[in-house]
Amino acid sequence: MPPVELEITEYIQTKKTCNCNLGKFPDFAIASIQYGPRLQSIVIDLIIEHKLSYQRVCTITRNLFSANLSEATIENFLERAYEKAKRVYTWTWQNKYASYFVRGPGRGFNVIEKYFLAEFNGSYLHDDYSSQNKVKALMHQHCHPHITRKL
Repeated sequence: MPPVELEITEYIQTKKTCNCNLGKFPDFAIASIQYGPRLQSIVIDLIIEHKLSYQRVCTITRNLFSANLSEATIENFLERAYEKAKRVYTWTWQNKYASYFVRGPGRGFNVIEKYFLAEFNGSYLHDDYSSQNKVKALMHQHCHPHITRKL
């Protein structure tokens, strides 16, 4: 197996007075030391899926990638991933034959129109969001946990 190596790109910024906007610092370069999305994904996977401690993940990344991560860096990876995940919703439609999953940025009716049906010839069981109530169906049924929350 070929060795795994970090790809390092250095950005150096100097301050000059200029209106031409040439040589602008990249928008994604927000800290003096940053790690790319692949390493961040590996670290998040080790923490979340494999339930490893921060200390153990620091050791693994140092041994495999020569990346000296601190526990604070790992915490930053997790916080950024959480912020991104908060803006993504998972929609699920299913029947006795199949399940259909869609991940998207909202819970609006436009998602239903794009990926499902604005009209449904059957019973539509859902969470009682206004977008779901707009679907034309033979019958709407709200899920039990959402009904009991309103009591």
